[in-house]
Amino acid sequence: MQKLLRLLEVAIVRFLLIGGGNPGRFEPTCARLAQLIYDGTIKTAAGAFAELKDVYPLDVEFEAAFKVKREGTNQKAGYFLKALEKEEQRLAKGKMAGEWEPSAPTIEHILPKKPGADWASIIKADPEIVEECVLRLGNLCLLTNVNEKLGNKGFSTKKATFAKSDLLTTLAVAKSSKWGRIEIENRQTHLAQLAKSVWRFS
Repeated sequence: MQKLLRLLEVAIVRFLLIGGGNPGRFEPTCARLAQLIYDGTIKTAAGAFAELKDVYPLDVEFEAAFKVKREGTNQKAGYFLKALEKEEQRLAKGKMAGEWEPSAPTIEHILPKKPGADWASIIKADPEIVEECVLRLGNLCLLTNVNEKLGNKGFSTKKATFAKSDLLTTLAVAKSSKWGRIEIENRQTHLAQLAKSVWRFS
């Protein structure tokens, strides 16, 4: 049952949440799987995996979709970012990472939804950047134990806060000298590579 629930979570993320697949295709497939399990035809997670193959995007498809994913819901964005942070911690610390779980993280838009004056040069150079990039997963990060409101402050101010973070995916943002479309796309490409491992059933 634990493996089956994990399979369903991975399939939902790959096909629906990231891939934007049609629920009208996903739901009948799951209903058929449930019937086969009830009938005793399928008795293993491997068998269930084979049944869901049509709604389980391959790594290359999933990574491509993740690279351009936009997310306007903080709850979903938090789910993605926490899972990616756990994977980054695992890769960096191995078994020492343990069951890492951030305490009450908040979602920060690195490039703000309503940029202040400090972002003027970025906006002038790329007038469409807010509309096209502000909700990209590469522009979102987690913050914990931050008392100050970063809001629409400039990147140099935000960077100083990110540099104090114990979250590896947030700390990495502080290594950038500036924040624009290229930095957002590069970060999202890295997150997409992590995502293949995070949401994989094998």
